[in-house]
Amino acid sequence: MLNPAKVRFIGDERTYKLACDQSFMYCSNGEDETWLYCRDCEKKDCQMESPRRFVYSKVYNAYFLEYWSGTRDSLHVKGEDGIIDHFIPLADFEIVSDVDNVLNNYEAVVKCVVRTYERYSMIYYGKEYKAIGVDKQGAYLVLDESGDCYFYPSSAFEIINDDHGILDVTKHYCIYDWSIFSE
Repeated sequence: MLNPAKVRFIGDERTYKLACDQSFMYCSNGEDETWLYCRDCEKKDCQMESPRRFVYSKVYNAYFLEYWSGTRDSLHVKGEDGIIDHFIPLADFEIVSDVDNVLNNYEAVVKCVVRTYERYSMIYYGKEYKAIGVDKQGAYLVLDESGDCYFYPSSAFEIINDDHGILDVTKHYCIYDWSIFSE
């Protein structure tokens, strides 16, 4: 079982001010009700209370160092609302501790063995991809054709190479289980 890294927020907390939830906006699946950042909100007359996702100098749990637009420089971080946010710039944090090296640069190579995702995402049958972690359900965090990482079921892939065992659920499945590490 791995412990999350501890990171201190050193960015501009105004950037992470929360606005209304997406149920007020157009969203692709019609079910997503996660909060938007004020900077991304398209509502002109927002009267919602605006908490902040991160507070300056406060320490948070971080779970993965992942790719964003082809560069591995963003985090999965549990914010003030208890939700783990992804694609948060590492530059907005300083690493306080990482005893289990969860913010590593290790990568496994997996090969897609299903055609299921070709229509709906950026994963194609027969192609090899980098995988950088696994969640508590055993889904792989895969760098897809978009240059970003998303979780996909492990059953969609065959492991080609995993020298560091980062896709071994017996070692890593709890890393993303925030209920185990509640403050």
